[in-house]
Amino acid sequence: LFFDLFYVAAAYNLAAVIKDSTSWEGILYFFGTFGPVFLFWGNKTAYDSRVSVDDDPAHRTLEVLQLCFLATAVLHIRPVSMMSDPYLNSDMFAFSLGMLLGALGNVVRYIEVAIWGEGGPQMKTLGKIYAGIGAFPALFFLAATIISGLCHFHPIRGFYGSEHRWLAEPNYKDDSDYPTDGSNTTHIPILLCLCGWLCDTFVGFLIKFTLLSDRDSIRKYVPPMNVEFVIHRYGEWVMLMLGESVLSLLIVAVSEGTGYYLSLYAGILSVIALQYLHYRSQPHEADGHAMRRNANAGMIFVIAMQIYSAMLILLGAAYKMLLTEFTYEAKPDPRQLLRMLQTLPQHDVMRYLAGEDGVAKLGDVDRQQRNANLFCLSMAAVFVCLDVVTVVHKGFTKNISRCKCWRGKMLTFLNVALVAFIATVPLYFTNPDYLALIGLGCVCIQIWIRSSGASVFFEDETDVNESGHVKNEDKDEEKWPNVTEPRSHHSAHMAD
Repeated sequence: LFFDLFYVAAAYNLAAVIKDSTSWEGILYFFGTFGPVFLFWGNKTAYDSRVSVDDDPAHRTLEVLQLCFLATAVLHIRPVSMMSDPYLNSDMFAFSLGMLLGALGNVVRYIEVAIWGEGGPQMKTLGKIYAGIGAFPALFFLAATIISGLCHFHPIRGFYGSEHRWLAEPNYKDDSDYPTDGSNTTHIPILLCLCGWLCDTFVGFLIKFTLLSDRDSIRKYVPPMNVEFVIHRYGEWVMLMLGESVLSLLIVAVSEGTGYYLSLYAGILSVIALQYLHYRSQPHEADGHAMRRNANAGMIFVIAMQIYSAMLILLGAAYKMLLTEFTYEAKPDPRQLLRMLQTLPQHDVMRYLAGEDGVAKLGDVDRQQRNANLFCLSMAAVFVCLDVVTVVHKGFTKNISRCKCWRGKMLTFLNVALVAFIATVPLYFTNPDYLALIGLGCVCIQIWIRSSGASVFFEDETDVNESGHVKNEDKDEEKWPNVTEPRSHHSAHMAD
């Protein structure tokens, strides 16, 4: 759990990215940095669920190096104004480099499994397949590192002052001619990082529908995973993302007034309720989980969890933005303003004072509308992702068959109406205290719908086991060939 704190810091920095800019650029840089960080975590979880290694100095060193690479990337998740200008800032280069080295470390792990892994042909085939999959995002991260590095370390000779320049860019003679107002930016490195994350998902789908298209192929090429371990890790991951919401609510400027504290406690109660809602939407045993049901359901679950995680971070950022609204209404403290400006780079200070960047250039109406849009759309997306996860656990056909009664239809209609309502709230309300209260009310209604749905959909006694939990009805021959106890394979030869 200690090492998971790196991801809490990542979530907090990601929230700062979207808080700084909710434009298309902010969305691009949010997902362009979130995706690789999740990929870093997902690769480690997938590896640990199938492979166990000896506790020797070589493997310890690799784990420490991986954490250092992750820390480097997390540290340099910065606002769009800094990451989009690699000529003046090294953040984009450092983030890409950290992700590149982390991806290469993942490839090294599977190469070791392919060469020295114990457990028969299955294990060696696993190493070859996943080493190949891991190479694809590494190539995108490499390209992002090279481009951002050339921009930062050779701003004149690399792309300016010679024939080797980006198309239609100006020809600056020396460093003194280079503009420092942030007008020269490039989004190519972050696009490459985003493509690296998406490429990993695409290659996984491709292998699933070609090499692992049937049960016999899966049993032949892929050793079973520890499903209980993966479920536990995903539960911890969601708690980390909710932890970012707690940090966003508590690490914020304090403002006096009823509205501020009303929004604060509404947000705290909402996060607590979301934690309950999450576990209310999950099965209580591994046999009822989507990753145990079949491979297709498992892949849909993983994709839904990625989107769900991102939406939780955005929701936490939105809560912070709602609370910050009350500080704009209060009289500013000159000492706090001076301390804030002292922490910013010089070119960011000039843009802030000129009102040309970030929140300063937005009026009260535009800023509150932006906050309302982010808050309501992210909460609606959280509800949708939980619905998708709930459906894939039991299967679409079984969920449809359970909605034939009038109570099931009524609850389904209420669920859809609730999502539509919260998504359209910004059309009517933008006040932060109203939004916080509406959000709390929607989460509570969602919990009521889930609880009522359990009594409607599982009212048959044959659907419930002795402990009161829902039983899994899939036949053993239809299940994905995973096990709840890991098939451990020791790779001790790295130290040799």
